[in-house]
Amino acid sequence: MFETAVGSFAALCTTVSYLPQIQKCWRTGTSGDLSLKMLSILGVGIGSWVFYGILKDDIVIILSNGISLTLLCVIVCFKLREKRVAQMDKRRQDGAMLGDRGHEPGNHQIFTGG
Repeated sequence: MFETAVGSFAALCTTVSYLPQIQKCWRTGTSGDLSLKMLSILGVGIGSWVFYGILKDDIVIILSNGISLTLLCVIVCFKLREKRVAQMDKRRQDGAMLGDRGHEPGNHQIFTGG
């Protein structure tokens, strides 16, 4: 019983630790300097803990890591959205730069081969 209480407390602490980061991502709209590779490796590790919990038939391990994995997925969604928005902004910026160089519709340059 004592072991389960200690494990439950540890699980609660590690699971709740994601909440400040999610709150910051939500408030600022950015995931900052979080590494997508690190988040991916962490996701594989947490998923492995869920699998281990299933093998051991340990509900504390299954639930705590399942919730942690879900919260981690929220952070990854912020990261992927931020990456997508940055790519779209870059394309818009590149398109605007092309327009500045005389590539507007109707302003075609003809290559004469000379």
